[in-house]
Amino acid sequence: MKIDSKTGLITWIPSQGGYYIVYVEVDDSNGGVTLQRYGLAVSKKTDHPPKILSTPLTYVEIGKKYIYRINAIDEDNDTLTYNLISAPKGMSIDLNTKTISWIPIKTQYGLNGVKVSVSDPYGAYAQQEWKIAVIESNNTAPKIISKPNKEAYVDNKYFYKLKAVDKENDTLSYALIKFPEGMQIDPDSGVISWVPLENQVRTHNVKVRVMDIKGAKDEQQFKITVHKKPKKMSLDLNLSKNLLNIGEQETIFVNLITPDKNTILKLLINDKEVKLDENRIYRFITKKPGKYKVKAIAQSNKEKKEAIKYFNVKDPNDNTPPKVSFISPKENAKITYITDIIGSIEDDNLDSYALSIAPVDSSNYTVLKKGETSIINEKLGEIDPTLLSNGIYTLKLEAKDINGLSTTIYRNIIIEGKAKVGNFSFTVKDFD
Repeated sequence: MKIDSKTGLITWIPSQGGYYIVYVEVDDSNGGVTLQRYGLAVSKKTDHPPKILSTPLTYVEIGKKYIYRINAIDEDNDTLTYNLISAPKGMSIDLNTKTISWIPIKTQYGLNGVKVSVSDPYGAYAQQEWKIAVIESNNTAPKIISKPNKEAYVDNKYFYKLKAVDKENDTLSYALIKFPEGMQIDPDSGVISWVPLENQVRTHNVKVRVMDIKGAKDEQQFKITVHKKPKKMSLDLNLSKNLLNIGEQETIFVNLITPDKNTILKLLINDKEVKLDENRIYRFITKKPGKYKVKAIAQSNKEKKEAIKYFNVKDPNDNTPPKVSFISPKENAKITYITDIIGSIEDDNLDSYALSIAPVDSSNYTVLKKGETSIINEKLGEIDPTLLSNGIYTLKLEAKDINGLSTTIYRNIIIEGKAKVGNFSFTVKDFD
């Protein structure tokens, strides 16, 4: 290291990396002297930044001790320095044990941000940032409520959508604990996917876990039996919700089992084709109210299958349930021959209606007619007394709209007469 005595310019070409302390002295002609001391870090040409391998705990109860030991490595085996860049009041880090500790108080309830840095002597560093949820001690664990698909087929996509509920509505994360090779799970949605290979034809043990942000968890264990390629095609649709608000997401899952790898699969929403992702999932953001038809079509050289389901998007301006009425037959009318049932179902956002009948003392209704369009003063269905035993019956007319609002009305009728299917007899008189 050299310094130009006139200009004060310091020059140096270091031969190796390290941390150096430099002293510079300046004096004038009258004997005045000043001294400057500073540190100089010299990086190696191949210096690599450190890596933080550990994952911090993201929750702690009020009054309980939070502990997180940082595990970091350096490819160059450099000495590492640990620092808290930002942290809640009361949090500290032990530089010898690389451990962060903290006891939160009531006023720190909620989310608290933390940022830590790990650096080597040459200025390379890694940072880790996270939030710690300070909670009360009455947190309840989430609960898995879905049932797994326990059958899988070689070269066919296996699918299982985990569903869990949490009393506090905490954000949930999903993980595979025990699983066969190749199986994956989306940690946010809980969707498990897998394409079994020929050498996996057997029964496999699976264990999954759901955890809330406070660390409370639930687990589910099940077995999946992998079969050889199926002989026939099967197709099914699963919807994440049946009723949504505008702006919410509908997640559509298509489950296809087929013996033909070249099977063509299509998904349509209201007869418009949309593109499935690699897991045969489509995420649809609702933009306007209405009834939506979801249709999946699978076509191979030998087979064709279709699956249809519906979901509704609420109309925020509609708070009125459907208007329904019976016109005829009248209350307690006697029915002795085939009779039309006349009435009305009115709603601009009608989803569906059903006309059914049951004995007056029974709740076991038989559906006579279903529909999805409004009817005004027209035939809803018919009653055939030849198919019913004599007695009092109740007609039920139920209609619901896309918002889930419904109206149900009832009408009693009396079935009479001897004209019944299978009711036949004759008498022979012997005059001898």
